[in-house]
Amino acid sequence: MECGVGKSDLTGNRTDFEFKGKLGFITEMGKKDDQQSTNNPLQSKDFIEILLKDNGGGIPADKVDKIFDPFFTNKAEGKGTGLGLSISYGIIKDHGGEICVADTGGEGTTFRVRLPVEFGELRRPRVLSVG
Repeated sequence: MECGVGKSDLTGNRTDFEFKGKLGFITEMGKKDDQQSTNNPLQSKDFIEILLKDNGGGIPADKVDKIFDPFFTNKAEGKGTGLGLSISYGIIKDHGGEICVADTGGEGTTFRVRLPVEFGELRRPRVLSVG
């Protein structure tokens, strides 16, 4: 998977994106035995967990339940589409994963993304003969 992202790529409407803080990524491998929730769709699978944390103002408590809804935005009218988190949610779900707000407050927001992984045989690169 290619994951080269510039800060201007983190939004569909690049002209409205004014990121002046910090964005951090933490990744960790998890085993199916590490999970405690029995309602977790990843319960029977190994997974990779990605934590994305910013140092912004956080998400107001009354908005957290709406942020993954299509067309929901906190921006002023005419700014942004409200589709970024909704599309991200759909892509992650389509890959058998989950995304949620792990923490939000005055010191930023942390999103938790978990995606299933399978460990199989390593494939050896094929050598192509030329000419």
